[in-house]
Amino acid sequence: MSLSARWLGYRLALALATGWVVLTAVFAFVKFTPDPNVGLVAWSAASSGQNATEAVQAYRASKGTAGPVVPVYLEWMTKTVTLQWGPSLSQAGTPVTAVLRRSLSYTALYVVPAVVLSTLGGLLLGAYGALRHRSVGDRIGTLVAYTAHAFPSFWWYGLLAFAVATPPAVEWVSAPTPPGDPETLRRMVFPTLVLTGTILAGQVRYARSASLEYLDSGFVDLLRAKGSGPLRVGRHVVRNASIPLLSLFFTELLGVLVLEIYVVEAAFGIPGFGDVTLAAVNDRDMPLILGATLVVAFVGIAANLFQDVAYRVLDPRVED
Repeated sequence: MSLSARWLGYRLALALATGWVVLTAVFAFVKFTPDPNVGLVAWSAASSGQNATEAVQAYRASKGTAGPVVPVYLEWMTKTVTLQWGPSLSQAGTPVTAVLRRSLSYTALYVVPAVVLSTLGGLLLGAYGALRHRSVGDRIGTLVAYTAHAFPSFWWYGLLAFAVATPPAVEWVSAPTPPGDPETLRRMVFPTLVLTGTILAGQVRYARSASLEYLDSGFVDLLRAKGSGPLRVGRHVVRNASIPLLSLFFTELLGVLVLEIYVVEAAFGIPGFGDVTLAAVNDRDMPLILGATLVVAFVGIAANLFQDVAYRVLDPRVED
């Protein structure tokens, strides 16, 4: 159950090396590919009577990508690690870190409770279905899970958003309330419920399938021979199935981050991470796009590191 300092140090070093590779790849993309904003800067300067060449040079200097590769690379790494990502071009010059911090706070208000609720609910319902295999409750739960999984998530989001979005989502986007405001929390209830249902359908199937694999194991027969009740048997089954379920949990979590949030926030008008990054792509806001890319990369690296550590804690037999 314990973690050796050597093993943990190796995993941390691997995570840092992965982060370095990601940052280097992003730098190479920024440095050696054409910047789509250059033309916009030149056109805007010419339209306002300014010198287009000077405006472009000033823009490139502000991004810190002009000059020899090695000094620029070192400066890039320093600014990135210290979160000096520059101003957003589409958010009135607001620092990219401030834009992402505010948008992520909105996203976390419905993603975190949805992931927690779907994971706990999926484990409980999946284990129940496995322990009551082929019972009426198991058949009903399986039918509901497969039915919920059969419909595209955007269909559920659109249906519920159309039914309950009052006042219109567009009004909230134009004048969003702060993340901690009661009105904001009220508006997050339905996105949380729909997102919970979307993830729950998959979690129930995964938990049920993983639990069924252990019901014929020797330790289950031994527990039943000792007179253990369904609750204790289910607890041991879920614990032994925790390794594959943990992997599926992280798969669902990252899937929510990079896919589902765009659909949720578009349907409910939430000014979160997905909404901001999608607007950045439409506005060719390269600093904000790069900042969002780094956030996704860092979350993926941190999730993989946490998953490795959790594997080791849950099952010490897992090898390096």
